[in-house]
Amino acid sequence: MTLPSRQRAALLLLFLTVTLLIGATVWRVSYDTALRGVTERGQADLALASDRFIAQLHRFQEIAVLMSDHPTLGARLQAGEMASSDLAADAGALLLSVADKTGLYNIILLDPQGRVQAAAHPQEAVRLDHARLNYFARAKSGALGAYHSVLRDDDRRIYVAAAPVHADYGPPLGAVVVVADIESMESEWRGDAPVVMFRDRLGVVFVSSRSELVLTRDGASAPMSAPSGDYADGVLRAFPSFSQTQIGPHEVWQISAGPYIPTTAIHLTRDLPVIGFTAEVLADASPAVQLALLQALVAAGMFVAAVLLGLYLLSRRHRMQRKLDREAAAKEVLERRVVERTAELSRTNRALRREVEDRTRAEEALRTTQAKLVQAGKLSALGEMSAGISHELNQPLMAIRSFAENGAQFIEMGRQDVAAANLTKISELALRMGRIIKN
Repeated sequence: MTLPSRQRAALLLLFLTVTLLIGATVWRVSYDTALRGVTERGQADLALASDRFIAQLHRFQEIAVLMSDHPTLGARLQAGEMASSDLAADAGALLLSVADKTGLYNIILLDPQGRVQAAAHPQEAVRLDHARLNYFARAKSGALGAYHSVLRDDDRRIYVAAAPVHADYGPPLGAVVVVADIESMESEWRGDAPVVMFRDRLGVVFVSSRSELVLTRDGASAPMSAPSGDYADGVLRAFPSFSQTQIGPHEVWQISAGPYIPTTAIHLTRDLPVIGFTAEVLADASPAVQLALLQALVAAGMFVAAVLLGLYLLSRRHRMQRKLDREAAAKEVLERRVVERTAELSRTNRALRREVEDRTRAEEALRTTQAKLVQAGKLSALGEMSAGISHELNQPLMAIRSFAENGAQFIEMGRQDVAAANLTKISELALRMGRIIKN
C-alpha cells in the first residue's frame, strides 16, 4: 500500500521529531548524570587542593613561629645596635641555613621599628617596606601576620608569614618574617588534571595550576591594595572571557583560555577564610558532553534501527501477505480451473462412455449382422450347393425314374435282360449320386 505524499511527509516529520526528542531526552539525562560525576570528582579535587594549599601556608607560619623562639634570634634583637659582629653573623647564618633546608625564598629578622637585623639574603630583605605593611603591625601586637604580593622588580609572587619574637616580659622584641616564593610551591601543581586556582579577597588569581590564569582578575587591571596584599600598576591581566550557564545545580563555564584549560568546565568554589583565599576548580566537562552526545546518538540510533526494523518487518509481512494473497488467488483460480476441467472431463468421460456404448452396440450389431451375413452366406452357399446338388441329382433321378419305368415295362414285356440292364444302370446312377452327395 502506497501512502500519499502528504501523509509520507507527515510521518517522516513525526519520525524525525520523535527521534530528536528521544536523543534530546537521553542527552539531558546522560549529561546531568555525567555532570554529577564530574562535580563529585571536582569537589574531591577542590578539597584536596584546598587542604594542600592551607597546609603549605600553615607550614610557612609554623616555621616563623618556631624560628621566633630561637635563642640566637632573641639575643640578636636584645643586643640591638650593640650586637657583636659574631652574633649578627650567627643570626644570618642560622636564617640562611633554615631557608636553604626549607626551600624558603628568605627569612628576615626585624626589630620593633621594622628594620632588618638579620636575613638569609640581606639584599632581598630590603625589597619590602616592612614597617608599613600589615603583617608587621600584627606581629608587633603579638599576633601572627600574613601577606602576599608581587615584587616590583621581577614580578615574583611571594607569601609572607610573620611571628613575634617575645621577650620575657613586655612587648615583642621584633618579628621573624618568612618569605616564600609562590612559584616554587606552585610548580608542584603544574600539569595536574584539574584546573585549580586561588583568589584573594581582591578577586585576583594569585595561585593556580595553570600559568595562563596567574595574576588575572575579572574586570580592569588597575592598581589595587588590601591589608593582606597589593598589586602595582600593570601587574594584573584580565581574566579570560567566559560564559556561564546554570544546568540544575551545576555552574557550567564555556571558556577559551588556551589548550591546557578545558573549554567546557564545571566551576566549583570553596571559601577558605582561615587564609583569606577562595579556592576554585574548573573540572573538565568535555567528557561529559561527549558521553552524553554518544549516549544520545546511540539511543537515537537504536530508535531509528528499531523503527527501520519494524518497517522492514511490516514491509516483509506485507510482501508475504501479498504473496499469500496471490498464491491464494492463484490457488482459487487453479481450483476453479480444476473444477471446470473435472466437469469437462466428466462430460468428456460421459460422452466417451456413450460413444463406447454406441460403439459397443454398433460392434454388437455389426457382429450380429456379420453373423447373420455369415449365416446368410452359409445358407446361400447351402442353397446354391443344394441347388447344385439338386441339379446334379436331378438328372440321375430322372434317369433312374426313366430306367425304372422302362424296366417295369420291360419286365411286363418279358424282356428281362433289358430290365436287368436298366437296373444295372440304376445302380450305377445311385453310386454316382452317392459320390455327389459325399463330395
